Amino acid sequence: LDRMTDLGAFERIIEDDIRALTSLGVGIVLAGPLKSLYGIARTLTQRFDRLHYQPWIDLSATAGAKAFLADVLGRRLPEDMVDRECLVELVERSGGVLRDLLALAQLACIEAYLDGSDIVGSKEVASAIDGFGRTLMQGLRPEEIEVLQRVRMNGAFVQTSEDDLALLMTRRVLEYRDKGRPRYAVHPTIERFLNELSGGLR
Repeated sequence: LDRMTDLGAFERIIEDDIRALTSLGVGIVLAGPLKSLYGIARTLTQRFDRLHYQPWIDLSATAGAKAFLADVLGRRLPEDMVDRECLVELVERSGGVLRDLLALAQLACIEAYLDGSDIVGSKEVASAIDGFGRTLMQGLRPEEIEVLQRVRMNGAFVQTSEDDLALLMTRRVLEYRDKGRPRYAVHPTIERFLNELSGGLR
């Protein structure tokens, strides 16, 4: 349910299905959409006994995070299909988002297949990262790019509109937590494009 955009449908699930299951004594753990944490939709979260916000894995601050994600990916790929250096690059460019890590690995495997190779090398990984980043950049308006540049340059991000929330929900902006405090970064696959748009300003 974490990908739901129709909060009315999400509310109906809570009202009907969840209520029916809890009345039968069934305990429930529900993964809900990010949008339910902001704006008027926040009232939905008050219907649960406990709320646990799960941020993305902060690769720069979480001990063992890179090794954990590399291990996850290593279990899904045939042995020796991706060399260690390329595996680390995929992990770093995922931004600590597991579904993006798997998507990047899949894109790299497709590139290898199209190249007629049994091994995923640096060329295929670079192509996968480039394609993934270009997809995230598509459809962005100048105001959204301006917000992304602020996040890239100094980590400043305040959700003041639906557009800002959309940047979080589409993972163009990633939120991490450090001792309960939020830290923001742009998705690593779009950093290069934003840097180019800014004329190479860091």
